[in-house]
Amino acid sequence: MEKNENYFVGIDIAKEELVVHILPTNQQLAVPNSLEGIRGLLKLFKKNNPIQVVLEATGGLERELLAHLAAKGIAVPLLNPKQARDLAKGLGELAKTDAVDARILARFAQLQCLPIRP
Repeated sequence: MEKNENYFVGIDIAKEELVVHILPTNQQLAVPNSLEGIRGLLKLFKKNNPIQVVLEATGGLERELLAHLAAKGIAVPLLNPKQARDLAKGLGELAKTDAVDARILARFAQLQCLPIRP
């Protein structure tokens, strides 16, 4: 990621890992869903300052990551999973994988159409 670009990030949250997609570079990575993994993401985001990071509501698995991102002042809307699936279908992404979900969440971030809640 280069410092001069505007970055938008989608993170698909699973019990064991966080799958991250970054636009416009299409960089994708996975880190453990642990404090160590979250710290690694925060370090990456500190360098590149994404405009928006979008997470999907996952029944509580998102809470720790959400709290850490918000504490660092990163704009983090929480998306209803149905909205993500609807956008994926609209874009012709019929597969349902963590990588696809992260990419779709990054597109939502890029569209900047989601309200940020405190």
